Parts: sequence; structure tokens; C-alpha cells
Amino acid sequence: MRRPPPAEEGWCWIPEGGSVQGDTIGVGQEDERPARLVRLPAFWLAKFEATNAEYAAFLNDVGAADEKWLNLESHKCMIKREGGRFASTEPRLPVVTVSWHGAQAYCAWLTKKTGRAHRLPTEAEWEKAARGPESFMYAYGNVYTQKKANQESGRICAVGSFAPNGFGLQDMTGNVFEWVKDSYDRHLYAHPDRPEPSEYHVLRGGSFVLDGVYLRNPFRMRYRPGVQADDIGFRVLREP
Repeated sequence: MRRPPPAEEGWCWIPEGGSVQGDTIGVGQEDERPARLVRLPAFWLAKFEATNAEYAAFLNDVGAADEKWLNLESHKCMIKREGGRFASTEPRLPVVTVSWHGAQAYCAWLTKKTGRAHRLPTEAEWEKAARGPESFMYAYGNVYTQKKANQESGRICAVGSFAPNGFGLQDMTGNVFEWVKDSYDRHLYAHPDRPEPSEYHVLRGGSFVLDGVYLRNPFRMRYRPGVQADDIGFRVLREP
């Protein structure tokens, strides 16, 4: 196993090795079974969900907001354009109403800007990171506890409002759903060698309007990649 590199502010190191993926206790959906063990190389994952401030910086740098990226007309989107510049009155809230395409565009911009590869995590990478080194059912443990994450609150919270998991990541459970890289395949775990094409993409982590079974780390949500919903955001992976 490689030694962890020096810490990088805002990023958490997820070491290489095996991780459980899927429902191991029989309470999940059909598409979470059979549970399997996956082995993954190491990677960095953003400590927080992408924020309004970060996404506004992206829009200002490229000088435009493609309507396919996010819904600036939504009252839940806290990024607005005034005087030719994008800004937010809620810079620490996770950006929402972002489509999968909008998340992809942000990652491509960050890659170009920094010279380091950034992308959305895969389902397996996201779940390993969310489970933490203890392989918990929720980011904070194996027992659903409403006060330990932004769950059932009915409102978005600033990133970092709750305690981190064992890898140092925050808001992996609740707050906003997070787009991942993968297309949705209902039978992926049973037939990983025969992926089925799909018009849907996967989201993970649940959101501030859900509870219990829908917030478990193995839970898989699917939407078309163009959807711009009020409880959907994303988190960025940085390749080592």
C-alpha cells in the first residue's frame, strides 16, 4: 500500500484497497445486490460538496452559464448574474440545480485551470469514501440518527455543518444528492462484466428531504443527466 502523500487543503485522501459495495444486510433495493468487494486505487476526494462560491468562480472564468449546466431561474439556485458577473449571497451552501453536464463542465474547467486531473467519482469510489475506513452504513455510523447529518430538515445547510467521517469527508450523508460519473445499470452488481447502456446517471448520498433507508451509503438514485433539481449537487475527485 502506498504511503499517504502530504495533505492538501480541502481534499481527503482515500487509500487504495478493498471496499464493500452494495446492500449487505438485506434492507436495500434490488439494484444494490448482490453486495460485492471491489478493489480501488487511491484518490483524493473533495472534503465538501461543490459550493455556490466555487461554481460562481467557474462561471465567471468561462464568462457564461450554459442553460444545460444549471437553472439560474430556480429560486433554490443561489447563484445570480448581476452586472455581468456571477455571485452568490450564500457562498457556503452547496450549489444545486446542477445537471450532470454542469458537474462535468466544472470538472473539465478545474482540470484545465490546475493542470491536475479532476472528475466525478465513480459509484464504487463514492461509496468507499462515504463508508469510511469502518465501512459504515451511514457516514456517521450504522444506526440512523437524524441529528448527525442534514436529514429530514427540509433545507440545505452550509457545507461542513456536521462532523466528518473517518476519512475526513463531510456531508456524505444527506444535505444534497451528488452526481457520480457512472451511467445507471440496474443489474451492474450481478453482471459487472456486461454493463447495460442507459439513459440515466447515478446520484448518491441522499438529501435534506429524505430519511432512513434512502440515506444509506449503498442507496442508488437515478435521473436523466439533464435534470436540474433543487436537492442535487456534486463533489469532485482529484486523481493522484
